[in-house]
Amino acid sequence: MDKSGSSENNFLAVDVGNTSVDAAMFSNGGAPVDKWRAEGHVEVPLEHSDTLAGVLAESFSVVPQSAVVGSVAESRFSLSAAKAVENAFGLKPLMADCEMETGLEIVYENPGELGIDRLANAAALFSLTGGACIAVDLGTATTFDCVSSEGTYLGGAIAAGFDSFRKGLTLGAPALPVVPAEFPRSVLGSNTRDCIKSGTMFGYALMVDAMVKSLSSKMDSVPRVFATGGFSGLFSDRCETFSTTDPLLTLKGLVIILIKNGKLFSL
Repeated sequence: MDKSGSSENNFLAVDVGNTSVDAAMFSNGGAPVDKWRAEGHVEVPLEHSDTLAGVLAESFSVVPQSAVVGSVAESRFSLSAAKAVENAFGLKPLMADCEMETGLEIVYENPGELGIDRLANAAALFSLTGGACIAVDLGTATTFDCVSSEGTYLGGAIAAGFDSFRKGLTLGAPALPVVPAEFPRSVLGSNTRDCIKSGTMFGYALMVDAMVKSLSSKMDSVPRVFATGGFSGLFSDRCETFSTTDPLLTLKGLVIILIKNGKLFSL
């Protein structure tokens, strides 16, 4: 397929996290065309922008007319990702930051301290729901971001990510066995391995639900709750407060920032 021959305007969103890189291509109508994810430490492949450029070029069947990069990683990785997009597709991406227009009123005490992923999640979810909502990102950290019914970003909470939550137990108590990340048959464990599974799996899910319920009580109306992030699929059916799961929520939010700041080829 000749990528340059595509008649539809497409745009690329790249999310550079602490332990993964996600990218998705969207059509002008907002539908995802292709997606790509690399897991592991961000030095691979971000340490070498030419390597990432090759991966991006091979992963997507169309060429974007506009692109946006959002990053919570070190600045050198953010710049490397931007350079990779430029090398792969011949365009300079918008580097999203929390000072840009998102469609939300921000009342956070210091918006500059917000991670762009949190703000992107909130912007995307309010755009999707049009009302009070909470975005729960189950990634390297577990973040909760609340938006009022009027579109005001209120803040939220940050907790340990599931991987840190799970591994912290054996780091502090090395005599305990390392168990896989899977739910046991019952919350009532009858052996040590199942007790650990219960405490980590059910314990984490209950923590998430309790936080959502507590945050909801501080909002002006009952919120819809969307989960995203690398561990959202693992807990999508276990957290009773989740309305649905959207693994592309952060990337959709980055696209909204792209649109709001006038960087789309065709709005």
